[in-house]
Amino acid sequence: MRIKADGWGIGIYTLIIAIAAGVAIELTREQWAYWVPAIGSIGAIAGAAYIASSQTRRMRTEKLRDDLQNTVIALQIIERFRSYAFYAAQEAEVTIRETSGKDLNIVIDRVDRLRVGIEAVFRRNTDRPTMEFALQIHGYLNDTIVQLNEASVNGNFGSNTSAKCQSIARSLNKILQPLTAHIEIVGRELAKFP
Repeated sequence: MRIKADGWGIGIYTLIIAIAAGVAIELTREQWAYWVPAIGSIGAIAGAAYIASSQTRRMRTEKLRDDLQNTVIALQIIERFRSYAFYAAQEAEVTIRETSGKDLNIVIDRVDRLRVGIEAVFRRNTDRPTMEFALQIHGYLNDTIVQLNEASVNGNFGSNTSAKCQSIARSLNKILQPLTAHIEIVGRELAKFP
């Protein structure tokens, strides 16, 4: 027979062994008076050890669940920023191509706000793949700003700058599938918790 290794199981197991040992060595009534408090002390120590262990397990589980929840939130933020960055890069390409940069400062400001906004993800407690997605998108936003500033300063509204912004938009679109897959993986991990 296997006794469950929880607080009650350990206490009962200790009690049975102590009583069996006391009976085996034929304790007198006076000796039992000393033996009973000793058994109680051992049971109390075993119970305290179990409580500490279960609290530690529960705290680890709660921390893991909290970390996964933070990761899900960060991934949702990242996906939103990826989408905004994609459209901003497309808008930059269209602005450069069709308006000769007339509204370029508006686009530069929008992209810069996105870049600063995604930096909030860096302060979250997230896993490495999530942070890598954030860094990728942040890098593409920086590249977009560089292209837009370069076009604005140099007055270079040619097809080369437009093509670079279009390439950035395509790169941002390529992130979508692995990012979505990672969101699903983390979501499944989180669903395992009660």
